[in-house]
Amino acid sequence: MTGICGYIGLHPPSEISGEAIVSKMAQSLGTDSPAQFVTVTGDNWAMATVMPDEKYLASDAEQVAVLTGTPDFKNPELVKDKKKYGEAETILRGYRRLRSNLLDHISGPFSLAIFDSVKRKALIATDRAAICPLYYAFVENGIVFSSHLNSFVDNPFITLDIDPQAIYNYLYFHVIPAPRTIYKQVRRLDPGTCIKFENGNTSIASYWHLIYTDEKLNRSVADYKDEFRTLIRDAVKRELKHGNQLSCFLSGGTDSSTLAGYLGEVMGEPARSYSIGFDATGYDETHYAHIAAKHFQTDHHEYFVTPDDVVDLVPNIIDVYGQPFGNSSVIPAYYCAKLAREDGNDRIMGGDGGDELFGGNERYAKQKLFSWYDGIPEGARHGLIEPILEKFPARDAIWPVRKAWRYVEQARIPMPDRMETYNFVHWFGAENIFFNDFLETIEQAAPLDERRRTYNAPEAKTMLNRMLALDYKYTLADNDLPKVTGMCGLAGINAAYPFMSDALVEFSTRLPIHLKLKGFKLRYFYKEALRDFLPEEIIQKKKHGFGLPVGPWMLAPGKFRELAFDSLERLKSQGIIRTDFIDEIRSKWLKETPGFYGGLIWVMMILEQFITRNESVSGVRRANTDVV
Repeated sequence: MTGICGYIGLHPPSEISGEAIVSKMAQSLGTDSPAQFVTVTGDNWAMATVMPDEKYLASDAEQVAVLTGTPDFKNPELVKDKKKYGEAETILRGYRRLRSNLLDHISGPFSLAIFDSVKRKALIATDRAAICPLYYAFVENGIVFSSHLNSFVDNPFITLDIDPQAIYNYLYFHVIPAPRTIYKQVRRLDPGTCIKFENGNTSIASYWHLIYTDEKLNRSVADYKDEFRTLIRDAVKRELKHGNQLSCFLSGGTDSSTLAGYLGEVMGEPARSYSIGFDATGYDETHYAHIAAKHFQTDHHEYFVTPDDVVDLVPNIIDVYGQPFGNSSVIPAYYCAKLAREDGNDRIMGGDGGDELFGGNERYAKQKLFSWYDGIPEGARHGLIEPILEKFPARDAIWPVRKAWRYVEQARIPMPDRMETYNFVHWFGAENIFFNDFLETIEQAAPLDERRRTYNAPEAKTMLNRMLALDYKYTLADNDLPKVTGMCGLAGINAAYPFMSDALVEFSTRLPIHLKLKGFKLRYFYKEALRDFLPEEIIQKKKHGFGLPVGPWMLAPGKFRELAFDSLERLKSQGIIRTDFIDEIRSKWLKETPGFYGGLIWVMMILEQFITRNESVSGVRRANTDVV
């Protein structure tokens, strides 16, 4: 693994040195040897970077900079400096000239920390997609920061208390969206944000955000096709510069197939591609991976994940993320990355971002359908349609009327709340899921309030682009990118995301919405622009991905079922989720709908596993309550 860590503006306790503190923080980033990290310390500050060589740390008598990731520079002077001095020294020189405006001239995945010990100023930042995560805690007169949550455990500057709101948000989203973490005092930077520190005062600022233009411009696929394909090719070329052996995930979807094709084209030899299969009906998609591999003549490899593989990996999931992370597709992501690493690859490309940039998720079409109701004059809605439906008291038993009512009921819910209609917290009701004592410690409205702020924040005038911006944060930055990055790090291989290149993200923001979603055709432009490149079967297939068949596997006897059900039993004693709800999910709902409720049990299982492995942290083991 790689990363940065340190503290600024703080004096270590007398019994421990700053060098010892920052070295321990660096070791928690996943390195096995002190030789793999570089540290630098001062009177009231210390920093470290865990990278392959020392070009990711630079310092002089006044300033120090640490860096992780694979940044590129847009400013011509910075480009020259990189060739001559390396990445960290370039960051330091750029900061002297540009101060916080330096961030406008850096692209690609990175996180950095810069400290000017004379002027008592610091700048700490993550990239525009938070691919290189950065966690922080504000302490009186100072900051502690790290690329990993584990650096804050047993840290002399920090008191770790579990945040009940974070637990609630986790069970709502299945991950803990930034800026929260599982700990009250520790936060995570959102995409394109930075911390500014001056004389003990701290502030959070956004240095970049999505800006959508040309939303309703009447242009055709041909107007953008050549630029789009050039940008993809350039993004793949960029990744070749940062590793000797570059490979790619290949699920058989449009994104991974596109990258496999361009990787072979750019290298001039067959791309090395990797896929995962499952012996479970409705989940295995190796057939499509084979189609893409044959079409692009890749050097293809695959591995079939078993329930026992899941059991072996669960403890590592907790350690890798340092908090509950409920996306079950971490399992196939890890075994796919592991296979690639065993073949000698040092980087693997994921297709993450294609759906969220170019309109590939089913919810975009679904919400477009519901939005039509808003287009009906208010008088007709409230004075005609709804009164007519109200005349049918047995509407729930009459199929056409029942369908009409379900449509109207959902259509009347404003965005983005409407997208959470099927969230299990709303479906069952929080009072039927959680103990009352637990609910009294949290704000139930917080998750939706946060989503509303994100939905309304981007500079976009259309519902589709606001949804894309929402997914940029919640689906990509908070979920899919950490999933792949974390599991690749565990497997010892670096992840790369060509679709998340600054150029492709910017391109997507100026693509008219009718080309992203044409009628109800998802990813219309993407598929048309690559129709003569991708196999037709890949163009036509429905989105699936590397989903894990946790539900069907939980119905079968074995170690995985035992792990899941034992975790649920232990979770009953935590005073969080009601015992009757846990029993009903396990005994009834799992059997009836294993695909959905298996995923819910997985989320609860991961929460319990985190609690079990962190019993010493204050607030983890809440006293059992009699409130049922």
